[in-house]
Amino acid sequence: MTKPEPQLTLDEMRDIAQQREQEIIDEFLDSLPKSSMTKEELKEYHENRKQQHLKEIQENDPWKFMVAWNTGTGEGTTYCLYMTCSYSEEKAKERFKEIFGDYYTNFMELVTRTEFFERYTNYIPESVKDLSTRPCSLEFYTEVSYNFS
Repeated sequence: MTKPEPQLTLDEMRDIAQQREQEIIDEFLDSLPKSSMTKEELKEYHENRKQQHLKEIQENDPWKFMVAWNTGTGEGTTYCLYMTCSYSEEKAKERFKEIFGDYYTNFMELVTRTEFFERYTNYIPESVKDLSTRPCSLEFYTEVSYNFS
């Protein structure tokens, strides 16, 4: 007659399960290729990924969102915001330049819809925010300047 196997306690079973889970995680991590990238290469990689993501969003979104800002000691800070779905990207850039001039065009960058409304929401009227979710012909721009000196 064989002896019965000793019964494991609930805590012992948890310990075994956690140990096995950690072994599986370690095996997975060991199977990944090791990165030989320098910090600069990693920064460049992530910047390229960001640009690729931005390009994909812009290709799928008819709206163009552009911002420029500048700050100077004694001059304060100025934000130039522009959004449109009425123009191509090139025409939108031309309109930005017509509205805000050469100086701010040097600082202009395209941003995603999310970034535009999260970072600059305080400068955008609610009615414009509402229209930006519907197909329509709209061109919105504003320039906000403030100086605390």
